[in-house]
Amino acid sequence: MKRINELQVKLFADGADKAGMLEMYAQPYIKGLSLLRRIC
Repeated sequence: MKRINELQVKLFADGADKAGMLEMYAQPYIKGLSLLRRIC
């Protein structure tokens, strides 16, 4: 099985929790973010 950094795709993270998104963005394999608006 290939490792994440060996894949030929770009991974993007999304969510409404700013702290969680910033934590994901710190990972070298995450290439971008998509912000969702929290309704509740």
